[in-house]
Amino acid sequence: MRLFLGLLFAIAFNASACFDERFHQLGGPSGALPDGVELNIPVVVEGDNGQIEFTVDIDSPTDIEELAFKLLPNPRVDLGEEEDLLIVGKKSHLVKGQVTPGTRGAVRVLVTGRIGDKDFLTSRFVMVM
Repeated sequence: MRLFLGLLFAIAFNASACFDERFHQLGGPSGALPDGVELNIPVVVEGDNGQIEFTVDIDSPTDIEELAFKLLPNPRVDLGEEEDLLIVGKKSHLVKGQVTPGTRGAVRVLVTGRIGDKDFLTSRFVMVM
């Protein structure tokens, strides 16, 4: 039941989330990562007294140019100021924040970059409880 509600919540959040202009310029998301690239993001994070913490990490055998993570939390999740939500040029980032106690939330993580002459854009959700 929790999984079903989580998936339903993720779909609803996905429909309401909007891309920032930088991500629109890539010609639309394909959702697939280039061969050999691994994105490590937890599916579910449980907060301790409303405090949450998780790591966003990407591994690639080749260099990723213009690598950026964009964090899009829903209103129940506070990840800090606007400048904290765009991470540029780092392959790993520790995300810290708060979730409204007693509620569930979600964070959409957009990842964009370029390997060789191929741009990529993918999106993953982190359910926050």
